[in-house]
Amino acid sequence: MFRGRYDHRVDEKGRLSLPSRYREILIKNYDGHLFLTSSIERDNLRIYPLKSWEQVEAKLAELPSHDVFYNALVYQASFYGHECNMDGSGRVLIPQMLRDRVELKEQVTLIGKLNYIQVWDREKAWSKAKQNDAMARDLALAAARVGF
Repeated sequence: MFRGRYDHRVDEKGRLSLPSRYREILIKNYDGHLFLTSSIERDNLRIYPLKSWEQVEAKLAELPSHDVFYNALVYQASFYGHECNMDGSGRVLIPQMLRDRVELKEQVTLIGKLNYIQVWDREKAWSKAKQNDAMARDLALAAARVGF
């Protein structure tokens, strides 16, 4: 499970060094095999362990292939998706097309989302946190339902 927030940076070649805790999980449980794609909202990059992404694909494959939304979703995931491996230093090379799509700059924030990792431009991450703060009452009710 991926938890917590980490501030990192993307270097001039587009490489992102993953936090050591995330690296440990990815190497131990997934051999460092990854799938990168943008969020549907285009506001963050998602890093899935390849095995987790394959579970998403299996769920997508169960949907009717003639459905307009199914086709658009699969198209987007495939068009912007990128299968890769972490390098020996625990870095991920993020293709320029994906960095442009989600407007990643040098300073980024990684958020553990349990079965995947979100990578946000740092300013956007703080803006999203403030949006969530504005929903504090609703979030408290949702958290209570799961014992949080």
